[in-house]
Amino acid sequence: MLGYIATDGRGASDRLLERFARHLQSDGVKLAGAVQINDGDCETGRRPMLVELLANGRVIKISQELGPHATGCRLDAEGLEIAAHAVADAMRGDEALLILNKFGKQERDGQGFRDVIVQALDHAIPVLLGVNPALHKDFLDFAGEFAVPLNATFDGLNDWFSDIT
Repeated sequence: MLGYIATDGRGASDRLLERFARHLQSDGVKLAGAVQINDGDCETGRRPMLVELLANGRVIKISQELGPHATGCRLDAEGLEIAAHAVADAMRGDEALLILNKFGKQERDGQGFRDVIVQALDHAIPVLLGVNPALHKDFLDFAGEFAVPLNATFDGLNDWFSDIT
């Protein structure tokens, strides 16, 4: 089971997935994965991109500083790989859900959290993630019949989780 959301607006999926993860954790649900924590101005993209590991609260920076006039991607692929390996290492197979902030270009290209998604599914751990709308077709090519589009609201995620547990 691989539920996904795709939202418009910079940081909307990140905020929703983080809120949902916090809700589940407050109910004592054992989670794996990472949520992006957007600290500050998401619109200009000047703030660091950070992910928080749900298993232990560790925060990892996944962006690089490119200077004030840069227009290229700020993702630090090495930071993302560190986060992905940390999530994989922390998974024990008894988690109720794996939550990941995004299926993006790195995952499309076989890197990032792609292997973590497969690992979770191999252990029958449901997966919830955000999908970059521009990569929707690539995600469906990867996920195939496992992909389930979800209502990108807190209630939609909660209903889906209740249905699968």
